[in-house]
Amino acid sequence: SLIASITSVVLSILFFHILAVLFGAPLFEDSHQTLWFGVHMTVVTVLPLILAGGHTSLGALQRTIVDQKFCEVPLDWIQRWGSRGALLGAWLGAIALVLDWDRPWQQWPTPCVVGSLLLRGPGIVVASCILVRQ
Repeated sequence: SLIASITSVVLSILFFHILAVLFGAPLFEDSHQTLWFGVHMTVVTVLPLILAGGHTSLGALQRTIVDQKFCEVPLDWIQRWGSRGALLGAWLGAIALVLDWDRPWQQWPTPCVVGSLLLRGPGIVVASCILVRQ
């Protein structure tokens, strides 16, 4: 339902915002950028699963990302690996944050956003290739 989808999106934005703060994102300074990072991560991880498979509850989203047997159609499986790629990319992008912040591309949350976008695509491509070979 629409209400469940909107609730899942809002809760996942808050989840990614809180998770970023727990991993060291600024709590008071640049909090708006941390919130936008939460929006970005929701758009590249949760929203495709909601749109592709109709997974509207948070439990269904979690099961789809974590456990393959909950992927009901091939598109679920492809989006699952795209979401995993985005999560891994954001995590790997944080490596640039520990460097000096003297360049614009090293400032929060740019490396994490770029990393999530760079690995989402290959995650989808690899999943699609695996499905074609099966």
